[in-house]
Amino acid sequence: MPANGSLDQVPILVAEDEPEMAREIAAQLTSLGYLARISETGAAGLEAARRERAALLIVDHMLNGIDSLSMIETLRKEGIRSPVLVVSALAPVDERIRG
Repeated sequence: MPANGSLDQVPILVAEDEPEMAREIAAQLTSLGYLARISETGAAGLEAARRERAALLIVDHMLNGIDSLSMIETLRKEGIRSPVLVVSALAPVDERIRG
């Protein structure tokens, strides 16, 4: 929790291309006092991550337009080091290790 006790200034970016899932994740974060921003495509998520400098990124592994691992790699090359939680339905071990 921030030193001032307010969570509403802690932006969390949710990059998820399934609208219902994105809304559910954002609603849960909001109920906990976080400021949740939704991006529905990889390109929109990439731009939002650059612009917002989010405290955390929650990204779907298989986004429309760009996969999340490529998005994260691009952000890291640009010096953006926000922690990332990758949400994936992919089960193979090599996919989990790559993430």
